[in-house]
Amino acid sequence: KPSISIIIPVYNGSKTIDKCVSSLKAQTLKQCEFIFVDDCSTDDTVEKLTSLTQDDNRFIILRQEKHFDPFQSRKRGIATATGEYIMFLDADDTFIPKACEKAYKIITRKNVDLFLFGSNAVQTEASSKKAIKGYRQYLRFENKIRGLYRTKEECRELYFKESGFGFSTSLAKKIFKAEILKQAMNELNPMLYLGYGQDLYQLIATMPYISSIYANNHYVLHNYFIGEGATQLGQNNFSIEKYKRLVSSANTYIEIENFLCNANLSDLDKSNALTCAKKGLLISAQKHLWCLSDENLAQGFAMLREAWKCDYLKNLPLNENLQRVNSFVLESIALSQEIKEEIRMAISNQRGRISMVTPLVSIIIPVYNVEKYLRECLDSVINQTMSSIEIICVDDGSTDSSADILKEY
Repeated sequence: KPSISIIIPVYNGSKTIDKCVSSLKAQTLKQCEFIFVDDCSTDDTVEKLTSLTQDDNRFIILRQEKHFDPFQSRKRGIATATGEYIMFLDADDTFIPKACEKAYKIITRKNVDLFLFGSNAVQTEASSKKAIKGYRQYLRFENKIRGLYRTKEECRELYFKESGFGFSTSLAKKIFKAEILKQAMNELNPMLYLGYGQDLYQLIATMPYISSIYANNHYVLHNYFIGEGATQLGQNNFSIEKYKRLVSSANTYIEIENFLCNANLSDLDKSNALTCAKKGLLISAQKHLWCLSDENLAQGFAMLREAWKCDYLKNLPLNENLQRVNSFVLESIALSQEIKEEIRMAISNQRGRISMVTPLVSIIIPVYNVEKYLRECLDSVINQTMSSIEIICVDDGSTDSSADILKEY
């Protein structure tokens, strides 16, 4: 019996499948099975997979009869898996060679239902500098998540934070007890179709069954290639078609709401899960609105409003994009007067809040050749519970990378 089953949903992944398969063959833990579920690819993905894996009987290739989505592919993979534990990987990403070995040792030694590990951001030709910077900043937040949670109550404290979920919802950075995933997936609608945000849905679906978690993102076992694969959210050239798929997260939110109605969770847990889900899904849709080209920005606003209705402007990050809004949205003939007026009100409200805010506290940080400690220092200041602060860093001619770190922050 395999120690771990790794499930890889794939659709038209011919360009990236080689490196994915190579990383699986390179795993130092040999007691693994690798389950690829092809979602009716129209390129030569299956032919490539067959050729790359024919000499290794640990690889299983399943083909869907009809094109669905990665969620249904993972669901079928879970039903097929025979391993004691289950991990997930996207067909455009990789694991480091010792990923399975380390994940298995840690989850068995800690004896928990779920182990959360870390990821590395890999730049590609399709990656935008903004996407790389944003993802690496998020990884710094994740790297502070560390601990052992032995009860459902403690696990909930890890799940729910004021800003949203307390850790990444990506399934590729987790290892689960197989019996928990199988039980959770068996109780879901077999024909459920989800848009963007499928990882989040699956994570919430496992919540009633998770009683213990170990989190340590300093174990970096996964490589995320920004700008590749099906979503390609890190690309410089972000199309309106991709954005349309992204705002389909509103449908995923509705399905999460439906699931939580009958879930074996307290009313407080249901409310917290729903709040965190909305924050995560809506913020992602809002954030990637600004990745659209100028000619597509107005259409993106219309899509966002249609999908998320009255919530679409809630906490929308407008301030840093006011010039684009004024130039390409408010003057656009593609937007209705109603939407333009809603955006004007949002801009007015944000400007009002900014003009009224004077910092209550100024924090002054002298800096000289402290690259080893500076990130920890800045993270602690940025994460203060008081928001009405200003942070003044004075670099005294550092000769190491301190000044570059300050610019990054």
